[in-house]
Amino acid sequence: MTRSKTLEEARAMHCNSPCWAAFAPALPRRERPRSQGAKPAIHSIIAVTNSGEKVTNVLKKMRSLKPLSWSVEALIYRALNSSDAMVGVHGAAMTHFLFMRPGCVFIQVVPLGTIWAAETYYGEPARKLGLKYIGYEIVPKESSLYEEYDKNDPVLRDPNSVNEKGWQYTKSIYLEGQKVRLDLRRFRKRLVRAYDSHISKMTRHESQ
Repeated sequence: MTRSKTLEEARAMHCNSPCWAAFAPALPRRERPRSQGAKPAIHSIIAVTNSGEKVTNVLKKMRSLKPLSWSVEALIYRALNSSDAMVGVHGAAMTHFLFMRPGCVFIQVVPLGTIWAAETYYGEPARKLGLKYIGYEIVPKESSLYEEYDKNDPVLRDPNSVNEKGWQYTKSIYLEGQKVRLDLRRFRKRLVRAYDSHISKMTRHESQ
């Protein structure tokens, strides 16, 4: 029996696959001249959404990438592998962080009741692959559940107690019954943090 693959080996297997190069070669990174002392530019930020999921009030200038089928996996790889950052709401589509280059920024919007899953399935693995991971945990007012439950209901105040009742509760309430509406003033702080981190790394790399 062959040994199980590490996360790094799994990523290498995907990114070095001949099909990526054949059908969707990585996009060239266009460098623009800049004056001495100026900050390097962020080339591309990809906003990834899960099928059927709606994210309202998200930044309009982001490119939106919505996985449709296996036939477009190569195009998704090309888009993400040539980007500096990926932003998305917790869900299956976040597995595409595997296509990102080490040192890039991965921001995961974490809905109510999904903290453990978001960290275990995406946050920790992303850090192991060398990504700058930032988890943005929403507050009740950023969830559609805020309009469906009393503000003192455990669904809003104590999601862990709801999750302890079983998977069906988690699935029906937090995964299938919840939409995210970002407070852009609050979310902006995470974007600034991501920007500063990435620019700092790019500047250090250029000075070497």
